[in-house]
Amino acid sequence: MCKSAGAVVDYLAYEYERAGKNVIFLEHNIDDPQGPRLDRWYDAYGGQPSFAVPLVMADSGYRVSGGYEDYQNKYRLMVDACLERPAGAELHAWYQRDGQNLEVTVTAVNRSGVEWTRENLATVNVIVYEDTHAQQTDRIVRAATARYTGTLAPNDEGTYHLSLTNVHLAGVLALVEYRPDPAKTPFEMLQAVIAVEGVPPTATPSPTPWPTVTPGGPPLSPAYLPYCWR
Repeated sequence: MCKSAGAVVDYLAYEYERAGKNVIFLEHNIDDPQGPRLDRWYDAYGGQPSFAVPLVMADSGYRVSGGYEDYQNKYRLMVDACLERPAGAELHAWYQRDGQNLEVTVTAVNRSGVEWTRENLATVNVIVYEDTHAQQTDRIVRAATARYTGTLAPNDEGTYHLSLTNVHLAGVLALVEYRPDPAKTPFEMLQAVIAVEGVPPTATPSPTPWPTVTPGGPPLSPAYLPYCWR
């Protein structure tokens, strides 16, 4: 069952890429979870599942699913629901390598209309992935880290520095999220970007975020689908 789900994920990744839609599918090893992504799944689901893996999440918990099901139709509906949502942040991200160590700089502008605080768990995440068939799909998360944004008012900008050590590198994803109601709601992803290699510019950031920020254009919130496997 898991193998067939993995094949569907690879097919959907190809399908969305061909359609020019900004979607990235990331597989996680449930026996070696990196960062807080598995916790986000449990936060959204509301407890321990009664079914087996895979545990599937779109965005930071906007949609969750798991176990055996009609993988292709279910996962496509989850992703499409996320693509319809507007972004709540503008993001730029850069990384620099020092051997197997990584320094990542993320700038975030709060466009959510809500103040980001420690109380609503506003968080910047960095996820490092490799394009290789290590488990069930053609992409695997190798490392991840996260930190709180601190207090950031609507339309204000914050800059964040995150470090990772001993990582296999193919791509670096940065994302920002928060929990609208820490007592009972899942996390909400506000935006994500693929980081570019290099030093952040001192002037206005020029790297193209993922997806492109185009006022009046299509929704900016990318679907983020981490996969957890045994």
